[in-house]
Amino acid sequence: MGGFFGVTSQQDCVFDLFFGIDYHSHLGTRRGGMAVYGAEGFNRAIHNIENAPFRTKFDKDVNEMHGNYGIGCISDYEPQPLIIRSHHGTYALTTVGKINNTDELIQRLFDVGHAHFQEMSGGEVNATELVAAMTEKNCVTLVNPQKEMRICTFLWVYYGYPASSYEGVNVEQMRYRCGEKMAQRDNVEPDIVAGVPDSGIAHAVGYANESGIPFSRPFIKYTPTWPRSFMPTMQSKRNLIARMKLLAVDELIKDQSLLLIDDSIVRGTQLRETTEFLYQSGAKEVHIRPACPPLLYGCKYLNFSRSSSEMDLITRRVIERLENGHVTREILEAYADPESEKYEQMVEEIRKELNFTSLRFNRLDDMLDATGLDRCKLCTYCWNGKE
Repeated sequence: MGGFFGVTSQQDCVFDLFFGIDYHSHLGTRRGGMAVYGAEGFNRAIHNIENAPFRTKFDKDVNEMHGNYGIGCISDYEPQPLIIRSHHGTYALTTVGKINNTDELIQRLFDVGHAHFQEMSGGEVNATELVAAMTEKNCVTLVNPQKEMRICTFLWVYYGYPASSYEGVNVEQMRYRCGEKMAQRDNVEPDIVAGVPDSGIAHAVGYANESGIPFSRPFIKYTPTWPRSFMPTMQSKRNLIARMKLLAVDELIKDQSLLLIDDSIVRGTQLRETTEFLYQSGAKEVHIRPACPPLLYGCKYLNFSRSSSEMDLITRRVIERLENGHVTREILEAYADPESEKYEQMVEEIRKELNFTSLRFNRLDDMLDATGLDRCKLCTYCWNGKE
């Protein structure tokens, strides 16, 4: 994931640049950067944001940087923006995307005399430096934008900001519709409906509005000092932060049957601990309703469900156990079908392993319908393996 922002101004642009990039903080996990140009020339700042929010790392830079032109980014990987000096002149460059033929491009540059690449992130060439090394004469669009795009559906389900709209579809409204569709297929009668902060809340509001079951907030997210829980690179730290930033409202939990909506189940660790936390606080029942289907494939493009192994996904561990290690593409397709016996068996095994009273995932067709977009525009790879 990543996000970038640019600004030009007749006045100093640094203040606008700072907040423009900060609004993208929910899209990245590793580094933030700012570059400006003005009467004093270029100035740049890059900081690690794994363990502290963007704004706390750059508040000093805002007071020291000056310029009328600025770009910046939030990034999962490479440090950027880069300041490049070339025969075109000096310029700052930032990129957000995925280059599929990196090795081929690097070799092509070496073949024509490019000596070396300086910026290395995780043992790989910095994609932004690679793009800069390709800026020889001009830029050519090889393929025009097409209708059949592939937008990550998790923008709406999980990591998009509630006030944001993508392809004309607002995140908050999509989540309401997602919750409504989940309620229409459900048959439990809990005392209250609640959402795991932050992204689960809007889904829960939609569910409550459709079902008529009261919406409540049995725990509150303590946000002043904690970044998002997926930011630290170590899983143990993510789990610790997830636990520490949720504060229970015991009076809303004790002796209650709760239906709890989260955006997804990835590894299952955090939601299992949250459920145990609710039981310890006196909950009678905890019904879990993820707002998206079971994740069967690690994302090939973004950093949301990517990990060292797809076996980190609780679905894949359960399927491996149920199939005695003999997992094929065809078998995974059966587990992705919500009408199949294998799907029901997988869901029940996850429910037992995570100690939920009941478990029911949102269906892929309902989730896609909630966006209101043509399905050819949406990426569903992590749910059904289709690109």
